[in-house]
Amino acid sequence: MKQQAQQVDPEVLTQFSIFEGLSPAQLALLAQNVTVHRARAGRKLFERGSTDNWTYLLLDGELEAETEDGVSWVIAAGSEKAKTPIAQLKPRQYDVKTLAPARLLRIDEVYLGKLLEGGGMPGPHPDTNAAGSGGVAGELFYELYQALNQDKLRLPSLPSLALRIRRTIDARNTGAAAIARVVSTDPAITAKLIKTANSPLYRGRSPIDSCAAAIVRLGTDTTRQLIVSFVMRDLFRTRSPLLKDRMEALWHNSTLVAAICFVLARRSGHFDPEKAMLAGLLHDIGVVPIISCAERYPDIATQPDRLEAVVGELRGQIGAMILRKWEFPDEFVEAARSAEDWNRNPAPAPDYCDLVLISKLHSFVGTPRTKPVPAIDQVPAFAKLSLGTLTPEAILDILKAAREQIDEAQQLLVD
Repeated sequence: MKQQAQQVDPEVLTQFSIFEGLSPAQLALLAQNVTVHRARAGRKLFERGSTDNWTYLLLDGELEAETEDGVSWVIAAGSEKAKTPIAQLKPRQYDVKTLAPARLLRIDEVYLGKLLEGGGMPGPHPDTNAAGSGGVAGELFYELYQALNQDKLRLPSLPSLALRIRRTIDARNTGAAAIARVVSTDPAITAKLIKTANSPLYRGRSPIDSCAAAIVRLGTDTTRQLIVSFVMRDLFRTRSPLLKDRMEALWHNSTLVAAICFVLARRSGHFDPEKAMLAGLLHDIGVVPIISCAERYPDIATQPDRLEAVVGELRGQIGAMILRKWEFPDEFVEAARSAEDWNRNPAPAPDYCDLVLISKLHSFVGTPRTKPVPAIDQVPAFAKLSLGTLTPEAILDILKAAREQIDEAQQLLVD
């Protein structure tokens, strides 16, 4: 489907039954969070068993839905069947294709769920306190949320070296020497890459002393993931003395989750360890602009509970936006969006978000975690990661035994 950037008239949304009962102000907010997608005739939109995080509504055209046993039906725009979302259950229960050119509305299902429940989205006035923290915290929440709605939130840019490495590696027939020339423009990252290639995690038979040799040993995919991880540190900084400790704690926890992801990925055999590490490192990237924005609210900067209320509401949505802007794969976007959705269970197969969820729970062990979290063996991700045959205590023993590896992996990021 081709995305079309255009403003949706809130009145258009009233034709869909799921929006009955929304106020004009809520419909206006919803209209700002809808994108329009066009699809030509004969295009398959969904496949049985597929999962994603979007709700689709048919605006124009005709669709055909077909079940696994061959039962099919037509969904025409404006009909009763079109008043509700298309193939809403996840994993999707049937194939859907277009019989004629179609336009569909696409909405983030997490945002939509909160809006319909009335529990997480702000109303039309700045003093509305959706974050549940009142006063200035409500103002910060509203400022951030309005900026999100209007596509005006200042999101951090992917560091330039990471961008150049991505482009270089994506180019055809790029060898280690060409990649090394780009990496070598940053002596600190070059040294870090060589140190990593010689570390116990990757060490070969003999030490290496050049950037090109390090890339050959690590491989281009691993090099790409590691370079992005290495250059992330500069984003986790703030000019505010009041918020410096909070940003440092964010970076430390992100590196710890990343290191645990790395070790568990190696143990499970289902995941790429470096990709898992990067997913863990970036899972809380949405908190960075929230803290940066909080610099203008000294009352929040000195009251952590009020800041955390705003962080809890918006971190996932903002993190997903940042990683989409950086053109990261969907696995990273989902990990950022759902890293604290403990009951998340969209499909039987494990994914990188499951790995981040379990790693994040492990990162809380031995810390003064104020928010209640479930027992590890009560989280769906636990069983899916092939850890379900072990007790939580046994998993902790495994991680204690792997503590040296976790420390080494974390050290790669913090040095």
